[in-house]
Amino acid sequence: MVRNAGPSDVTGAVVSDNFPGTFTGVTFTATQSGGASGFTPSGIGNISDTVTMPAGSRITYKAHGRISGSATGSISDTATVTAPSGVIDPNLANNSATDTDTL
Repeated sequence: MVRNAGPSDVTGAVVSDNFPGTFTGVTFTATQSGGASGFTPSGIGNISDTVTMPAGSRITYKAHGRISGSATGSISDTATVTAPSGVIDPNLANNSATDTDTL
């Protein structure tokens, strides 16, 4: 989920998620609340959106795919949001999230 906690609206934030090669056949959907726009409602493969997010808005992405049968150990995926130039982000620590699962 991508959320603009405010206090300002943001235009031109980049949302990206480059799925690992062992996660195949990826499809995704996205929904919004609070007036967010510019996101891809559904797609195949990696996520790369440039979005507009009013303060208080959010975009929820859900990805589905298959883990390769040859994958071993663990699989990790990191999604990131990059604020546009000139926007002051008071909390850079919450601009990415990583999920790691043991196989």
